[in-house]
Amino acid sequence: MERPDGLALFDDQGQATETLQQIQKVLTNLERENHRTLGLVAELEAVGLLAERQILVGEEGKGGKRLTGIRLVDEKALAALDADTLAKLRTSGALALVYAHQMSLNNLKDGLLAQMTRTPDVADPPMSLDELFNEGDDDFAFDFDS
Repeated sequence: MERPDGLALFDDQGQATETLQQIQKVLTNLERENHRTLGLVAELEAVGLLAERQILVGEEGKGGKRLTGIRLVDEKALAALDADTLAKLRTSGALALVYAHQMSLNNLKDGLLAQMTRTPDVADPPMSLDELFNEGDDDFAFDFDS
């Protein structure tokens, strides 16, 4: 508490400094958003969209990791929702959470996390079309004036 290299949280009168006020503001916003998210998840649960599943991050047998006990959006249940329920979920923001969840799952399965879990002996996929087709000729042009 006596270190000179830190930021003061309280001034000489014992009042919160600007630093502490900013920290409190960030934490208050995080807590508010956490409660909002819990409410949205409860809406998804109430309409039967969440199901416990396991997912594979990366590729089976190539360093992929299996995660169990995760609740995911059930695609069949989502497709079976009636228009009124979908409209309610859209209005509340819960449907946006479903879309974000789906994008996150794609990143988990095929994105950076999957790449990070690969074993080093597995070759990475080509990063460019030249590498993919083993070509280096980019000799083409567009003539928009004729």
